[in-house]
Amino acid sequence: MVVRVFKCGVALLYGALTHYLLAMFWDDYMFIQKLKVTGSGTQHTFDNVNENFWVIFCVEILLAVALMVLFFLSRKSLNKHRFGVAVHKAACSRCSNRYAREESGGWQKKEPADSYIVKGT
Repeated sequence: MVVRVFKCGVALLYGALTHYLLAMFWDDYMFIQKLKVTGSGTQHTFDNVNENFWVIFCVEILLAVALMVLFFLSRKSLNKHRFGVAVHKAACSRCSNRYAREESGGWQKKEPADSYIVKGT
């Protein structure tokens, strides 16, 4: 689920940049068409694109950045179980059990205490 959020952010960013590229091509096309009709070469500016494009472009960029930041923040909270933070170890039962296991030798099989007693002596 978390990786999907990042992929959506990257897809939105890619879509926004593709949208921008297509708008530039459209602007160049409209400039060439205007040049054919009028026959005058005026200063070429990026003004054939209306304000709605800029609003949509900015919203796409903001959504992409927000999703990527959300990915990294959620990833950081998920990684608390992997970091050795003392406060987190004490508060989280899953981590305290794991660290107790690691301090006692990890996954090694423990023999019961009475197995060391030699019977019959």
